[in-house]
Amino acid sequence: WDALQRASADCSALDRATMLLPVIEGANPRAYDLSRHGFLRSGADVLRWFAALMLRKETPPDGVPIHRYIAMTTRCGPKLEDALRRVLVLSADQGMHPSTYVVRAAANTGSTPYRCVIAGLSATTGKRLPAVRASAFARFLAEIDSASDPTDPVRTRVRESEDVPGFGYSPFEVPDPRAAALWGSLRSLLASEGNFSRFERAIELASDLTGKHPDFAFLAAYVNGRIGAEPDANLVRLGRIAGWVAHAWEQQGELPLVRWKVNYNGILP
Repeated sequence: WDALQRASADCSALDRATMLLPVIEGANPRAYDLSRHGFLRSGADVLRWFAALMLRKETPPDGVPIHRYIAMTTRCGPKLEDALRRVLVLSADQGMHPSTYVVRAAANTGSTPYRCVIAGLSATTGKRLPAVRASAFARFLAEIDSASDPTDPVRTRVRESEDVPGFGYSPFEVPDPRAAALWGSLRSLLASEGNFSRFERAIELASDLTGKHPDFAFLAAYVNGRIGAEPDANLVRLGRIAGWVAHAWEQQGELPLVRWKVNYNGILP
């Protein structure tokens, strides 16, 4: 384990999780218990381990809720603890998202929760998915944080006809209700904080100039940055693991093995 930790020290937290979860699975003799109890128990293990790897810790939380563990590790305080708890709950499931489809495909074959989650994490790095915006969000938030006037990064992008990252996207046919819920909570929880006041000024100007509301993932990225987690191994992906495990169990434990029938209908030789 020590050798693996050293070898992966320069990798991103997401890559470290993808690399180390198979080793953790192999060291856990209960990982291959695919009964309902065993499957969900392993799913909880994966969730705890990802939380630890996300914060570059070597042992997972034991006997404490995930949001409490993150708050104690990062010393972010009770207000941000409540905010990150909300992010985890709101991001747990998003229906048949492409990454969820990948998780179900892996579960369909009889894979362990470890392998199902690894498949889902790999899918989230795809360039066609909005999850790849995480790095752009982090850069934009850093600009807002470091600017003497937090609205300057917004003004610059609009003046130079660039897109303002994190506005106007919804995976649903209506404005994303998760974004509205999180934004309302943040404004209530962090109203007295100077850092949030700067962020709020930038958000309000961007919404006014673009005519769009902030995305859920962008607001979650703000909370993620405040606790010091990396952009790619973030709270949304941690929360999504809970949903993935539920999807994986339903696919593997409650549905028959799917074998798609295909018929060639092209030009015959």
